Amino acid sequence: MYFDLMGNVHRPGFRAHYDNITPYLADAQIAFKGLEITAVTETFGYATAMQRYWGTATDGNDFDLTFRTTSLVRKREDGNWKYVHEHFSFPVNMATQKADLTSRLNVTQTMKLE
Repeated sequence: MYFDLMGNVHRPGFRAHYDNITPYLADAQIAFKGLEITAVTETFGYATAMQRYWGTATDGNDFDLTFRTTSLVRKREDGNWKYVHEHFSFPVNMATQKADLTSRLNVTQTMKLE
C-alpha cells in the first residue's frame, strides 16, 4: 500500500494514482528547510525536514503546499541507499478538523485544551 498526500493507493493501482498526480509535476518547484539526517546504524537511517512544493498544474491552477516529511532509508548490498518508507504530514486545526496546507499554524492555533 502507498499512502500519499492525495490518498491511499493499493497495489496494483499505481497507474491511476500517477495519472492523478502527474499534472502537478509539470511545472513544480521543491524546497527543503531544516533537513536533519540521522544514521541509526551503518545500513539504516532517517531524514526529517519541512518541504515546500509549489507550482502550476497542467490545468493552470497554482498550488503551494508546505508539510513535514520523514524518510526511512536502508543501504542495499550494492552500496546504494533506498527509500523504504516516506511519510508526509500537515498540522490539523482540531476545532475545524481541516488540514493547514501551508503549515503556518502553531499548536496554540490548532488545539485548545479546556
